[in-house]
Amino acid sequence: MKYRAIDENDINCIVKVHIQCFKGYFLTGLGEKLLYNYYREFYNENPSLFIVAENDDKEIIGFVMGMLENSQARSNFEKNYKTLLFTQLLKMCLKLDPGAWKRIISRVKSKLSVRKTITSAPELPGKFGSLLSIAVLPEYSGQGIGFDLVMKYEELLVECKCEYCRLSVQVNNETAKKLYMKCGYEQYRHNPDGISYKKTLGVTQ
Repeated sequence: MKYRAIDENDINCIVKVHIQCFKGYFLTGLGEKLLYNYYREFYNENPSLFIVAENDDKEIIGFVMGMLENSQARSNFEKNYKTLLFTQLLKMCLKLDPGAWKRIISRVKSKLSVRKTITSAPELPGKFGSLLSIAVLPEYSGQGIGFDLVMKYEELLVECKCEYCRLSVQVNNETAKKLYMKCGYEQYRHNPDGISYKKTLGVTQ
């Protein structure tokens, strides 16, 4: 297995892996075009925070990506593709897509400031990075690729002088929760939408 940084031509392959691994998820439901633009915004902002795993045939079979604190990639994506997002979200709602309705309800609650946290925790002190997405094709699961991708992503954050890595997992995603626990992460926040994990990184000043 080979792990490497990506170039822009790899984004299409990342999208295909995402679609195969995250069926039924909100981002997947947005469609291939918007999904491509989502990942491209993060790539344009910080391409060094993408790693792919290749098999012996040089096919991309997994990836990991994320962002540093104060990232503007997500807001840029929502701003640059506002019309397309609204149109696709409307289509998803008309099809009674649960992910779309969940996202809308979450946004409304956030605007009204009535979202309740089950277990609250203070914001992390110091500089941090976030792991946003990690995926490995199902036929390659159980080979330790996900673990390796997380470890290599953490190395990138250490190079950026990040003191913590944080991430969020859906409550019912047992596979992901087991992976992050194995990688040394601990829960620090729990709300109805998901569980937040953090890990202290070995940063040398």
